[in-house]
Amino acid sequence: MTVVSMIGSFDRPAVGQVYPVLVQALVARLPPYLVLDLRRLTELTLCGCLMLLLAERHAKEASGRVIAVCDKERLAWAPALARAATIEQALAELAARDRDYRLSALHRRKDRAASGAKPGTTTGGITLPRGPRAWPSAPRPPEQEP
Repeated sequence: MTVVSMIGSFDRPAVGQVYPVLVQALVARLPPYLVLDLRRLTELTLCGCLMLLLAERHAKEASGRVIAVCDKERLAWAPALARAATIEQALAELAARDRDYRLSALHRRKDRAASGAKPGTTTGGITLPRGPRAWPSAPRPPEQEP
């Protein structure tokens, strides 16, 4: 889990500086779990809210979560973004979610193994690996006749 604390004004110029940090935090872990501490922001513009919503959308698509630590009025433009009152509450929620995610992944693996699925078959929409892949040899040039 990653905690990003933002200070000052989160307007259009700041979005350009914060964007690479958020991208790095979102791709550093699968599924991405990110806590955004927004309590020390002096200004949050629509541009900043849109970037937070994009980060949250990316996290959800990757089975992750973004939680903002702030008061309710601060994110009036982003009502869908999950909130927590403290960083500790946000981390506890993400830890529980991560535990559930890992347990469900473990159960899926056990179910595949118990069903006797062979590698290279499709199980529930997931194609299992076939083992080492043999790459075809490069085509040979045609032989020239004398």
